[in-house]
Amino acid sequence: MATRRQLEIVAGPPAGRHTGRVTPAIKLLEKAKVAHRVIPYHHDPAADSYGLEAAEALGVSPDQVFKTLVAAIDGQRHVVAVVPVSTRLDLKAIA
Repeated sequence: MATRRQLEIVAGPPAGRHTGRVTPAIKLLEKAKVAHRVIPYHHDPAADSYGLEAAEALGVSPDQVFKTLVAAIDGQRHVVAVVPVSTRLDLKAIA
């Protein structure tokens, strides 16, 4: 029997301020009744990477925090990639 897991979303508000806004992804999860927990953290506008900053704020390895990227292929097709924040998306590999 599969175990049910809760999705955790790390949300750092833009420019280091808590806006209380809900992202489109969170709205979709709520609409689909997907169990999730939003984990806010203070964002430093001088940080080079949201993902690496989030991993540090949570005290976890950057290999455990993921970013979702959308890329256009040949200007017609779109692909979605989910990669650890410790890596970069190789656009040639997905072409």
